[in-house]
Amino acid sequence: CGPIRSLHPSVFTLINDAPDGAVVESPPTANVAFTKAHFNTLGGFDERFHYGSDVDFAWRSSQAGHPCISVASAEMGMDWGPAATSVRRAWRYGRAWARLYRRHDSPDRHRQMVRSSPERVIYPTWLLGLAATIGLAAAVRKLRWLPVAWISLLAIPTVKNRSEADLSGVLVDHLVGATAVLAEAAITRLKLAGPVVFVPNDPSPYIAALRAGLEATGTRVDAPPRPTRSQSLNVLLAPFGLIRQRLAGTRIIHIHWTFGFTSPLFQALPGGPRLARLWLALYLAVADRLGLKVVYTAHNIEPHHPVFDDDRAARQTLLDHSSALIALSAASAEVLVRACPTADPKVIPQGPYPLPVPTRARAAIRDGLGLSDQPCFTLFGQLHWYKGAHILLEAAAMRPGLSVRIAGAASGDYAHKLQTLASSAAAAAGAAASPFGVGLNLEWLSDSELAELILASDFCVLPATEITNSSSVYLALTAGRPVIIPALAALADIPESVAIRYNPVGGPAALAGALDRAVALSPAAYQSMSDSARTFAADTSWATAAALHLEAYRSAMEA
Repeated sequence: CGPIRSLHPSVFTLINDAPDGAVVESPPTANVAFTKAHFNTLGGFDERFHYGSDVDFAWRSSQAGHPCISVASAEMGMDWGPAATSVRRAWRYGRAWARLYRRHDSPDRHRQMVRSSPERVIYPTWLLGLAATIGLAAAVRKLRWLPVAWISLLAIPTVKNRSEADLSGVLVDHLVGATAVLAEAAITRLKLAGPVVFVPNDPSPYIAALRAGLEATGTRVDAPPRPTRSQSLNVLLAPFGLIRQRLAGTRIIHIHWTFGFTSPLFQALPGGPRLARLWLALYLAVADRLGLKVVYTAHNIEPHHPVFDDDRAARQTLLDHSSALIALSAASAEVLVRACPTADPKVIPQGPYPLPVPTRARAAIRDGLGLSDQPCFTLFGQLHWYKGAHILLEAAAMRPGLSVRIAGAASGDYAHKLQTLASSAAAAAGAAASPFGVGLNLEWLSDSELAELILASDFCVLPATEITNSSSVYLALTAGRPVIIPALAALADIPESVAIRYNPVGGPAALAGALDRAVALSPAAYQSMSDSARTFAADTSWATAAALHLEAYRSAMEA
C-alpha cells in the first residue's frame, strides 16, 4: 500500500504514513495493490460488510502469511468530500468497526484494534458515561453538575487534536462513529427489530439462504408477527401489525409470495377471495402511510394456485406499491416485463443450495434404492401438478428400461393420479422384463434424505409446465447433477452445458426423447456436464445475493 494525502482540509490528513517496508495493519483500498491469484486464494472481499471489507481483507491476508507492506513513494491524493459525506462515512465505519470486532473474535486482534483506533473505545465509553451522568443528575438533585463535568472531559481530545486542520470535523467524526459502534452493538446484542421483514415467513431453502446471507452482513431479518394461532385472524390483523413493526425499527417489507394474504376462511366465504385482495391493498396502503418501503421478489408471474378473485389485479396493485422489484434471472425478468410492461425488475440471481454430505457411499445408497449401474433419473420437491411429475411417469412408461425415482409431498387427487401412473409404468417395466422401473415416495424428504437421493441419481428431471424460477434446478446443479428441463423462456438462463432440453409441447414423448439423449452421453460428456453444473451453481454466492439485495433496499429507501 501507499500513503493517502488529503487534498483539502478534512478529518483525514495523511493515512498510511509509514516508511518503506513497514507492515501496515489496516490499509484502506483507496491505495493498495495485490495479485489476482492472492485475491482469489483469500476468496476476495467479504461482501457481507457494508464498509470495512478492506480491513477484513487485509487482516485475513496477514493471517495467511501475507501482510501489507508500505511503499512510501506510491502516494495518492484523495478528496474526502463535504462534511455531510464525512458524517455518513463516520457512521458506516463505526458500525463496520463493531462488526469487525465481532467477526475477528480473538484477544490479540482486539488488542490490536484498540491500539490502532483507541477513539473507537474511548468515545463510546464517554457516550455511555454521559448517559449515566444524565440519569444520575435526573435522579439525584445534588448531582446536576455531573453531566457538565463529564462533557468538559471533551477538552482532553480537543487539546490532543488541536493541530488538526479540521478539529471540529475530527471531533464530530469520532462522536458519530462512537454512536454507530454502540448502535451496532445494541442491534446485535439486544436483537432489536431489524430493518427488513420477509412476507410470508416461508420455510423454503431460498428464504433460509437469503436470510442467512443478509444477517451475516449485520442486517436483521424478521418474520411478520403472528399474534394468534388463527391464520385467518392473523391475516386480518396484519395491517395493524405494520404499526408495531414500524415502531420497532422496520424499514423494509419484502414480499416474496402473496399466499400469506389469504386463509381458509377467505377461501371459503362468498366473496372471500375478493375481500382478501382488498385486504392486500389496505395492507400496502398502511405500509405507505407509515413510511415503510415495499420490495417485491417475483418468484412467480402469477400464483400457481389462485389466491385472490383476480390475481393479475392483485399483482398490479403490488407492483404499484413496490419501491423495488426483484427477478431471480434475466430470463424471468423478461417474462415479467412481457406480462407487466410497466415493471422494471432488478436481477439478483439465487446462490447455491448445498446439502449435507451423506454418511453412506453412493453404491450403498443405490443398492438400497434397488438401482443398478444404469443412469437414474430423479424428481424431488413438492409435487404440485405444475411440477410435471405425471409427465415424467408417463415418459417412464414409454421407456421401461429406465430407472426413475420420484420423491416429495403430494396430496388429494394428484397423489392418486401419480400412484396410478407409477403402477402403469411399473407394469410396463414388468411386461418388458426390465430389471429397472419406477420408485414413487409421496413423503417429504429431510435434507439428509434428499442429499442421498441426489447422490444416488445421475440426472435430475424437472418437467414443469408453468414456472418462473426453480430452486430445485439450482439445488441439483449445486450437487453436480445435470438437469433435464423443458425449453421454457423462464429457464433460458440455465446454460446448455448443464442441461438437456426438450419441447414441452411434445409432452411425455418429447421428455422420453430427452431421457434417451441423456442415456446416450459418453462418460466424458457426462463428467463435463457435471463439472459445469457445479461451476454454474457457484457463480453467485449468497453473500453476493445479499449485497445486491442491500443495494435494492437502499434504492427503495431513496425512492
